[in-house]
Amino acid sequence: MGRFICDYDKPVVATTSGKIRGYFMDDVFYFKGVPYAEAERFMPPHPVRPWEGILNCTAYGHVCPPSVPVARTDNDFIYGMTSWPSSENCQNLNIWTTALGSGKKLPVMFYIHGGALSWGSSIELKSYEATGLCKKGDVVVVSINHRLNLLGFMNLSAYGEKYRNSATVGLADIEAALDWVRDNISEFGGDPENITIFGHSGGGMKVQAMMQIPSAVGKFQKAIVMSGITYPYFDITNEQTAEVTDAILAELGIGAENIDQLEKLPVQEILNAFYRVSESVLPGRNASMIWKPVPSTRLRKPLWLMPLERAWRRKRSGTSLCCPATD
Repeated sequence: MGRFICDYDKPVVATTSGKIRGYFMDDVFYFKGVPYAEAERFMPPHPVRPWEGILNCTAYGHVCPPSVPVARTDNDFIYGMTSWPSSENCQNLNIWTTALGSGKKLPVMFYIHGGALSWGSSIELKSYEATGLCKKGDVVVVSINHRLNLLGFMNLSAYGEKYRNSATVGLADIEAALDWVRDNISEFGGDPENITIFGHSGGGMKVQAMMQIPSAVGKFQKAIVMSGITYPYFDITNEQTAEVTDAILAELGIGAENIDQLEKLPVQEILNAFYRVSESVLPGRNASMIWKPVPSTRLRKPLWLMPLERAWRRKRSGTSLCCPATD
């Protein structure tokens, strides 16, 4: 085993919100569970409030609660699934770099995890540990957690102007993470003008979504979609997403007159209500495949109606797109 360093003043990096402490091991600097945004339930994220002193970022942060129970299976032996404490306050990221304090500008690989839009995390698989990619690829690697399922994509737009973007706040979290990377990654030896976003399965779908959000233009330069198939798995109409929302609210005894109560209930109580009604609302539909972003002031067009070919032609301010098939 090589050197290990984790001291009071090293490795310490000053970010836009405050100083963070990571650790150094086997030629790589690690920073884990770094907060990149904050948000109230169903609301868009905002910058993290600055802190005093040095924040320990030596362990992974909370992951988003899954929308359906995730059972252990024999496949865990193959994939090495990892569970971790969850919270709706899950806006945190992880960084691997060999170039801290070097003055280098290495390419940045920004990873978005899979799991449809319902579950998953930046640490659910052992392969997400990016030490090898960082060292062999000579890149700075970033992975993120963000809001999923009803926490990130529940269509509450019919219940008031304040909820007009509730069905896209999961994507807003990703954009907030890109903002953080743009503003801070140079301190870690990364180039803020050479960022590649990439993801597999649900992560690939989110990559496609980010290419269609006007406010995200210029915040990344390359995109890789790995098996991010969107059709027919997400051919759910906006009206159907509204039906799911109405069913959840009815199950909870909440209507337009007391909609604010939804912001006060324990998250698990809302998730349990969804699980109970999901089959009756959309019979035969995999509950994990129900959540999707709908058009709003953030996402102008239906995500799943815009083919990759069209996204490619638009080229998003010079964004390069790669679509390997791994299924």
